[in-house]
Amino acid sequence: MNLKKTVKGVPVWFITMSLIAIASATVASYMFARWTIPVTVLEPLEVVDYPETLSLNAGETLLFNITVLNKATVDYAVWFEFELSDIEYQIDYVIFSQDTYSVVPGENVLTASITVAPWAPPAELELEISAFRAAPAP
Repeated sequence: MNLKKTVKGVPVWFITMSLIAIASATVASYMFARWTIPVTVLEPLEVVDYPETLSLNAGETLLFNITVLNKATVDYAVWFEFELSDIEYQIDYVIFSQDTYSVVPGENVLTASITVAPWAPPAELELEISAFRAAPAP
């Protein structure tokens, strides 16, 4: 093989090697198919049961259950924020539990509490509960 032959000033061996490299790269990287798959990230936790009403007297503490269903395969840390319809009443007379719960896969019954001060006046209120989740601390 004569390595000194050229085509328009370019050595034939260089042209040959370039064509082989291009052909190899084309064969090695040929895409034979492409498709897309929808991906959905779901909310893993669902509140499935809670009391419809709470009733207690001034000076009492009431425990109540909130049932949370964990549909995932991992544990979560869950906490609640409680807010009465009269925020001033809440500030002056009411204390809610401030627990963080470990929620494992499946159904979890979480117990929270409300304490009303002995000097609290009677009131008709509504309670809003917000649930939060995070990965548990290691």
